Amino acid sequence: MEVHIIYNPNRWLYHASAGSQEVRVHRAGCRDIAKEVKGSTSNYKTVVDSQEEAAQDFWADFIAEESMTADDAMTYTDFMPCCKDLPVAVAASQANPTADKLAAAHNRTAYRIAELQAKIEWLQNKERTQYAAAMAALHDGQQMRHDHEPEYGASQISVVY
Repeated sequence: MEVHIIYNPNRWLYHASAGSQEVRVHRAGCRDIAKEVKGSTSNYKTVVDSQEEAAQDFWADFIAEESMTADDAMTYTDFMPCCKDLPVAVAASQANPTADKLAAAHNRTAYRIAELQAKIEWLQNKERTQYAAAMAALHDGQQMRHDHEPEYGASQISVVY
């Protein structure tokens, strides 16, 4: 079923009733979509087989970083009456494309972490090398100059001959 997922973080300010969540799901073509989209931060259409898949589609990044579970995603998502034909969950025997999306998000996050760790290691090695050169220069009695590299926020110590 094609659905329209609408995110409005300020929704609770205007609708204080229980069950008024920030994320609301409408069946594509529902006449209420135009009204909901006006105050939304983001909205998009997607094709899902169940309410669970729709919730996981929106909250995929949070689920991938394990700050939220799939059950939490269902709790934070409202399904409007126009979605009554959408089953809550799909039978376990059916393939779940959401798992592929979660795996891809996890891989992107893991790659970025590895990239940042390599950068940190490079900066630490650079600082160790500069410190060793500075100590050697001090031992030899040479004059030192201290420069700042705003690009990385690191300091560079140079020997002035």
